[in-house]
Amino acid sequence: MKHLSHAQWMGAVKVLLAVGLAAAAIDALALDRGTGPLGQPFVMGGIGQDEQGQIEHERAGFTLKVLTAAPSGEFLADVRTRIVGPNEQVFFDRKLSGPVLLINLPPGHYQVQTAFKGKQEAKPVDLRAGQQASLDFRFNPE
Repeated sequence: MKHLSHAQWMGAVKVLLAVGLAAAAIDALALDRGTGPLGQPFVMGGIGQDEQGQIEHERAGFTLKVLTAAPSGEFLADVRTRIVGPNEQVFFDRKLSGPVLLINLPPGHYQVQTAFKGKQEAKPVDLRAGQQASLDFRFNPE
């Protein structure tokens, strides 16, 4: 049986540590997934280039994209977002964990309401079968 020298042992420890840190970093890039109160699947996130790439890759599977940013284009997170549909049904009501929300809603007329640091903005959106829509909300981060 061969014994490892101290240098070999330390090298092996460094490799294991690097693998562990890489796995933790991949987990940190995971998008926030779930379902709204009425069962509509959603994905939110988009912090960093890797998450933005994941969001764009998954975009085709969702009917509505909501983007929150500063007027400069800098992405914002923690924007309270509420989506109200026909008959005042609430389809989504959460703080966003990143600048992008993708949600799969059935065709219909919706009101998307957002709030950030005491400021509110709402926009209507009509979703049609087989089509996707996007809404941008801009808030001053200060």
